[in-house]
This record gives sequence, structure tokens and C-alpha cells, in this order.
Amino acid sequence: MSNSISTSLSFTHTAQDVITTLNLTPSVELGYYTETFRDPHLLPSGRAASTYIYYLLEGATGASSWHRVLDAVEVWHYYAGAPLQLSLSWDNGRG
Repeated sequence: MSNSISTSLSFTHTAQDVITTLNLTPSVELGYYTETFRDPHLLPSGRAASTYIYYLLEGATGASSWHRVLDAVEVWHYYAGAPLQLSLSWDNGRG
């Protein structure tokens, strides 16, 4: 395998190939990720105003853990693999 992932819509790469090639790190939310950008502007909380990450959910890890996002916007892009269902909780996850 080469050092880069093909830009074609080929499904010949395994999740482990992508994890290895992109040097992804395990996430506490049960996926793998790497940060590709961190905004130099900081929010009052001390967090960066924005960050970009590649995030991979690998089927054997199961569903990603719920997490609360209070001061950021999340944008999701689908590149390959099985369909993904995102869920929102309008009641703080209580119902």
C-alpha cells in the first residue's frame, strides 16, 4: 500500500488501512481521529473557535458515544463505508 489514500471512490481500503495511513488516534467517543486544523482564535472558554478533524467510526467499535457540544458547530462529511445515522437530543438525552 502506498503512503496516501487513493482519491477515487474505491472501497479497497480497510478501516485499519485508513487508520494507519492517516495516523489516526483512538477517540474517547469510540472512533479514531486526527486534527487537521486548529483556529488560532480562542473562545472565552479557552477552546479554539474551530477545529477540523478526520473522524473514522470502525464497525467493530460499535456506536459512537454521545457527547455534548455547547459552543461549537459540527459539520459532517461522508467519504466511504456504511451509512451513518446521526441523532440529536432536544431534551439533554433524557428521553
